[in-house]
Amino acid sequence: MFFSDRQEWERQQLRDLLMAGYDACLTDKQRRRLWLHCVDKLTLEQIAGAEKVSHQIISRSVAVAKRKLKKYFEKQVAESPFQWR
Repeated sequence: MFFSDRQEWERQQLRDLLMAGYDACLTDKQRRRLWLHCVDKLTLEQIAGAEKVSHQIISRSVAVAKRKLKKYFEKQVAESPFQWR
């Protein structure tokens, strides 16, 4: 087994936090674009072509989504009773 039960629990907690932030603070377009770029590994140009918008619009949308998630996670950590490493 690669992970202990504690490590697996921590991984699940992190996944839950990521999905909560993903749903809580991003618009549908931001979620889709961020997913396509970060998970599906499409380039910004590929996403722009598929959506028939400019590369700059996609770039800005992904950057704003990342900033929103960062702010969301910083707030969650600040409010957490647990000590984060």
